[in-house]
Amino acid sequence: MIKSYQTPFDASFKYSFAIFKKETGAFIGWCGVGVRDFMSPEKELYYLIGRND
Repeated sequence: MIKSYQTPFDASFKYSFAIFKKETGAFIGWCGVGVRDFMSPEKELYYLIGRND
């Protein structure tokens, strides 16, 4: 995963980042940017935030 962050922006890439709650430090999701799997070379922003049930 670390090697993927060395990929030039004009090459095929996907960067993902963890999201933590500031108050507690709890992991709550992730976000990122990268090449769309089904529509290269188009880029996408993506995210997933969990919820407490």
